[in-house]
Amino acid sequence: MELIEREPLWHCRDFLVGGSAPDILAKESIMALSLSVDRMVLADGKKVIEDIAIPDEPEFEDAERLFWKMNMHMAHMGISPYVEDIKKMELNTGDIENLSHILNAARELESFKSAAEEETLSRISAVYYYAHMMLDYLHGVEPKAIKKGKKELYSHVSRYTGMAEKIMPKKGIAETNRGYLDMMLGRHKDAIAHFKRVRDFEKNPKVLTNIGMAFEGMDMQEEADEYYIKALKSDERYAKAWMGRASVALSMKKWGAALQFVSKAIEIEPRNPDAHILEGDIFAQQGLISEAEKSYETASKLRWGERALLKRAQLMYDSGRWGAALQFIERYLFIAPNDHEGWVMKARILKENGDAEGAKNAYERALQIKSSPEIKEELKSL
Repeated sequence: MELIEREPLWHCRDFLVGGSAPDILAKESIMALSLSVDRMVLADGKKVIEDIAIPDEPEFEDAERLFWKMNMHMAHMGISPYVEDIKKMELNTGDIENLSHILNAARELESFKSAAEEETLSRISAVYYYAHMMLDYLHGVEPKAIKKGKKELYSHVSRYTGMAEKIMPKKGIAETNRGYLDMMLGRHKDAIAHFKRVRDFEKNPKVLTNIGMAFEGMDMQEEADEYYIKALKSDERYAKAWMGRASVALSMKKWGAALQFVSKAIEIEPRNPDAHILEGDIFAQQGLISEAEKSYETASKLRWGERALLKRAQLMYDSGRWGAALQFIERYLFIAPNDHEGWVMKARILKENGDAEGAKNAYERALQIKSSPEIKEELKSL
């Protein structure tokens, strides 16, 4: 990996995943924002740089025009304004360089907040969230730097989402993003409130499904299923709602219904790794190990399906197959070396395998990335 210091973007080229693991960024590079806020001087001749040139003393009209151009360029790159759609992004090296310029320009124009549209600011927020997620995949970076980077990037996500919320909403994008971020922080009641403020949400299967997910996070399964059903009445081809119904059925141990629902989701989106992982979970909870392994293996071969390797490690761990569990967790950590859950899983495997020192080091690595009472308690029990 090549780290270019003092740039707003780290470029990771020639990233190898090995084995049967997925090519997690399918195109040319992995992107994550650095901790530096210094300006990046880019080579001349880049279209975006020429198109988004900030005057020495910009006026409101200049900012309004530039924000509109930022939105158009990001849309051309395939960047959705919704943070939940970030896994659909496929950025090449040129996109990364252009995004660097766009983000720097947005920072310089922050005093003209009212000149930007909700959609533009939300796209910028989504880029920062993408970078936040991609920190899990960077090699050769100290865990403490990853932890700090995640914190700073999330603050960028929150700031630009907040700026978008203060503008007169046109599509409810910022509200949807805030609800999604609240769900990730476990603030499910707040998430529901945001989703319900999105205009015409009753007709939108995406928002209805998100409300269902928030209810599910509160362990209110019947309410969650009600919204998933509403979403499917709006669009019976919305795979995420079928996955929601499968998840609810799984929590109630209704195996037949769960498999029926997840099969429908897979039929609609056969390359959705999360659907295959959910199918594997349904099999695993029934003790159908070989079937679960097949589902996880299918997921692991798909883009963004690397968490299936973590699931397979857990499956082997629960079966007492420490050697196989260790192989899968090593493959997972090769792809996502900064995921604390992977290090906790490795620590547990090593502990059961009699390697107390290795387990201790893995727990400490997990704590450097994300400190939590549960991990500390497990470390103490060694």
